[in-house]
Amino acid sequence: MNGIPLPRLTVSLGLWQDRPPSEALETARHADELGYDELWIGEMATFDAFALATSIGLGTRRIGLTVGPLAVAVRDPMMVAMGAASVAHLTGRQVGIAIGTSSPTVVESWHGRATGGAVGALRESAHALTAFTRTGTAEVRGKVVRTSGYRMRLPSRSSSLTIAAFGPASIAVAAAHADRFVMSLVTPRAAEQRVEVLRRECDRLARARPRVAAWVPVAVASDERVISDSVDQVRRMLVGYLGAPGYAEMFAEAGFEEVVEFARTKPHPTSLAAAIPRALVELVGVFGDARTVRRRLAEFSPHVDEIAVLACSTPGDPAGSGTLGVLRDLMADTPSRSNAHTRAGVASKVRPRHVVIVGGGVAGHAAAAALRERGYEGRIALVGAEAHEPYDRPPLSKEFLSPGADFPALKPALADLAVEHLRSRRAFRLDDAGLHVQDTHTGATRTLDYDGLIIATGSAPRRLPGLSRLPRVLELRTLDDARRLKAALVPARRVVVIGAGWLGAEVATAAAALGCDVRVVDAASTVLASALPPEIGRHVERWYERAGIALSLAADIERVDESGVLLRSGELLEADVVVVGIGARPATAWLADSAVDLGPFGDVVADARLAAGPSVYAIGDAVSWPSARFGARVRTEHWDHACASARVAAANLLGADQTYDPVPMFWSDQLGRRLRYVGRHTAQDRLSWCGDPAGEGPWSAQWRRDGRLRAALTVDDSRGAREAFREISRGPLVDTEAGGDPSDGHV
Repeated sequence: MNGIPLPRLTVSLGLWQDRPPSEALETARHADELGYDELWIGEMATFDAFALATSIGLGTRRIGLTVGPLAVAVRDPMMVAMGAASVAHLTGRQVGIAIGTSSPTVVESWHGRATGGAVGALRESAHALTAFTRTGTAEVRGKVVRTSGYRMRLPSRSSSLTIAAFGPASIAVAAAHADRFVMSLVTPRAAEQRVEVLRRECDRLARARPRVAAWVPVAVASDERVISDSVDQVRRMLVGYLGAPGYAEMFAEAGFEEVVEFARTKPHPTSLAAAIPRALVELVGVFGDARTVRRRLAEFSPHVDEIAVLACSTPGDPAGSGTLGVLRDLMADTPSRSNAHTRAGVASKVRPRHVVIVGGGVAGHAAAAALRERGYEGRIALVGAEAHEPYDRPPLSKEFLSPGADFPALKPALADLAVEHLRSRRAFRLDDAGLHVQDTHTGATRTLDYDGLIIATGSAPRRLPGLSRLPRVLELRTLDDARRLKAALVPARRVVVIGAGWLGAEVATAAAALGCDVRVVDAASTVLASALPPEIGRHVERWYERAGIALSLAADIERVDESGVLLRSGELLEADVVVVGIGARPATAWLADSAVDLGPFGDVVADARLAAGPSVYAIGDAVSWPSARFGARVRTEHWDHACASARVAAANLLGADQTYDPVPMFWSDQLGRRLRYVGRHTAQDRLSWCGDPAGEGPWSAQWRRDGRLRAALTVDDSRGAREAFREISRGPLVDTEAGGDPSDGHV
């Protein structure tokens, strides 16, 4: 099946009721960045299609737009033509139109219109739209569509008319009027049958067959949770189709008569969704790893010219970005009828036979999973200094410290990914001979060869001199650290946390909630001083008092001994437990004598593709990269970056050409508040406030330069964080030709 050319792939936005509406824009931007040449923007329950198309056209660079399918029972041809011309005029893009008959739920329940005469309305609308887009005016006096005398002021730039059809009568309309015929949620067998109907009708009309597209939900992943979430999304989508004419027969022929009959009784949508088996969903949706997805999509090839991919958007694959990236690479790597949607200049590259990933954290695990999701079948070895399976680190300073919390393992397990896990091994040198690793228990060494290397060693905590031998002094970086700390946080114990940063605040919050007597000490004059200006830190300080946590700021430490923490002021802070959280630095000392360049902070200096050398990539906390968006070299230490950088590095190692330039973002739960930070600010940016930081409600701080938003900190305001992310994501924030240099600076 791998030799069969795939149909052309385009991208369709989905209506996911369980996901933020803003993800539609993120999917569009990602499809544009990946080089897909067309985006379908269908009828939405949230956004008007033309308004969304305008926003997308203004926020992307080149992707073509097709608005629809729009329901002809609720959208008259004049307004559809005007809408398409408006989007084309405002965005400078060519805009296609797609129409269809839609479902009774949309037409009758949502809009209160009658569904009778749907095929006639489709025929009359197609006739009118063809006239509007070609001549600017139309004269139609049909049973449903009546328009006369209107002449469009804006010239139409519509490139095509697409008609969505499933039954014989509507397929006949497509044969007579459409430039393209699209089928929604169709099996390859049903697609073959309907294309044959289309061909016969075109032969009767002596008209060339229009291009044929199939609208297919797709999720590329090896993680069963992502697949399960995607299946549930499509299951809910199918509720409106099961009892519809044509679809009911298709599903019944496939052996699901009982579910179809149940749908015809018009049960509550929740009950119907629960009754739909996964096997039925997999008839019309494509889910699995890259190999499985490619095989399934190739089943459409004999009959379909194009697949409009509806990339499932789940917590495991937000905005469907991972799925779209894998599919783009599949098109670049395999024969295709049209590779016009792939970016020019992607170099062909022999895939590595043996990839070694150094680092057993979130980034390393994500890299292994991404390689398998992209169909890589070679050897993967993961070198990890710990004895554990890879696990999620953010919970270690939060819910894991609570009683009863479980080991936060990452799924799928490395064994399920066919990854050789070299546990309790630390890398200590990289040279021409290979990667040298040492057993942390026995001291035995071993040299690993590879033809692909991913550096994911993360960061190591900064330590106060002379404290490593004191049993009451703890730090929090690993699972074993968290277990020791959890055992030490006993009610009424005196806990001193050194460091009033993100980690210190989270640990102090957890300790206070467990009944400990907590004090936080920092040499800075305000909390969060390394990340945020004093104006914000002073507002956060009030939260400590309300949480019953004492603060000692501008406090230099003289020594830590068996009595506790002695400050240079002479004050002794008695402590049963001392937790040190004063920041971290890249764990890259083992690369000091290698050919890999290290920056002034110990970061791996990578290019915009995260490459640090031939077939060598760096990800996660360890890497810095040149950001065209911010005009600086950026390094960050947060979960989203670990996963996103892993996906890009894996893709590029396998021959893709993806640039990495995300908007940094992270969150922190502390002192009864949820903080989200988006973007990157510097001292040159102007700080402003939204809301009252001295009050009890949500508020945010924003940093702007030259009128453009560069960063935002939100407090208990998830919507504000999403809006800030969207605004910052719209494009570069600096004019690199005017002096912004992405080789300078860090964050």
